[in-house]
Amino acid sequence: EAQDTAAAAAAVTVAADAKAAGEARAKEEQAAKAQAEQKAKGVAEAEKRQAAERLAADKERELKAEQKRRTDKAKKEADDKVLKEAQDTAAAAAKATEEEGKAAASAKVAEAAQVEATKVEATKAE
Repeated sequence: EAQDTAAAAAAVTVAADAKAAGEARAKEEQAAKAQAEQKAKGVAEAEKRQAAERLAADKERELKAEQKRRTDKAKKEADDKVLKEAQDTAAAAAKATEEEGKAAASAKVAEAAQVEATKVEATKAE
């Protein structure tokens, strides 16, 4: 009877140890699972953050490129305006020079006519 009691006690002890070991293993597995989930969550958050940073960098590059296009367009328009004004000024100067040339030629013709008229009058006076 003592042996049976000792065997039963030993069986209970073995069962209790097995149960305790099983619970400890389950706790360890749960802790490992929770740690893996936390790590996966951290990785996912890091990937999200990196994607957001890449998106922000892309947007910034797009904005800079658009600003450069606008600046280049404005500069070209200003250059074109200056060129047109210079061409208009050159054309006006050429026209003015032509008008001055015509006026000078007309003055010379008038002067020559006056000299001729003076000669004719001088000849009549003789």
